[in-house]
Amino acid sequence: MGLVGLGVGVGMGMLALDRRAQLDDLCPEPTRCSQEGLDVAEEGALFGNVSTVGFAVGGAGIAAGILFWVLDEGTNAPVTTGMTSDEHGAWVSYQAQF
Repeated sequence: MGLVGLGVGVGMGMLALDRRAQLDDLCPEPTRCSQEGLDVAEEGALFGNVSTVGFAVGGAGIAAGILFWVLDEGTNAPVTTGMTSDEHGAWVSYQAQF
């Protein structure tokens, strides 16, 4: 899950940078921008936010994986992970027995 989160962060970050380049072409002056430029700016902001969340989830997933690997005492306790999203946001869950 950690690597997937980092992948989402990188991919969406690249899309956000692409929208930034488009915005520079569409809106040469910050005070004058077409509707198309405003739409590109809004899309870029969304991609940037998703990228940030992806990096946060990825980093947390990798940190948790390292922590559980270090703390593993050779038990085979069940581990459950999950990820879900809807129009209100995204959630990641991790459940383990110690």
